[in-house]
Amino acid sequence: MLAFTTLLAAQGLVVDVRNNHVGEQFRAAVASFAAPVLRSTAPRMMAEPIGVRRFLGDLEFLGPCRFIVQGSGAILEAVGAFDDMRMSETLKGSSLATVSVDDTFECHINLDRVQAAAFVTKAGANGKQLYIVRLLDAEDTSLLSVMLHAGAEGYEEGAVEFWTQLRDRFGDKVDLTATEKEEAA
Repeated sequence: MLAFTTLLAAQGLVVDVRNNHVGEQFRAAVASFAAPVLRSTAPRMMAEPIGVRRFLGDLEFLGPCRFIVQGSGAILEAVGAFDDMRMSETLKGSSLATVSVDDTFECHINLDRVQAAAFVTKAGANGKQLYIVRLLDAEDTSLLSVMLHAGAEGYEEGAVEFWTQLRDRFGDKVDLTATEKEEAA
């Protein structure tokens, strides 16, 4: 994020780095600056898997997202963002990504179980296009679906464009490496 902050400052945009919540203007500016870089590799499938930590870090600029977990008897949905993601290790040695927004939202992602990610679009109940990133396990079962969240006035400026650029860069599905392999590289 520091590189983007520096780039935006050079363009005359002010970014308050003390605030972990990335605002609409910042996200839109990042999407416009990232577009040429992301397009230079599109459209193609990633030849090699990338690290799950790096992939999740790229989701930071999507803005508000609806986090969805579907169990056998219930579905849990909550709105959060990847703006303030932290990595840690559990006492049992598992790698976790923790995403939180204030005291109102917290999501823990077991990085050792995430093997791939898929970019999916589909029509919503009201006819609006939905933009989804699914984190998948080794059997391609969805561990977590992360859908762009549309407020009363629609999606946040630049969010759909950034989601599309990520899909163009990674392809419809990308294999993700375990944390240990990623850190050794």
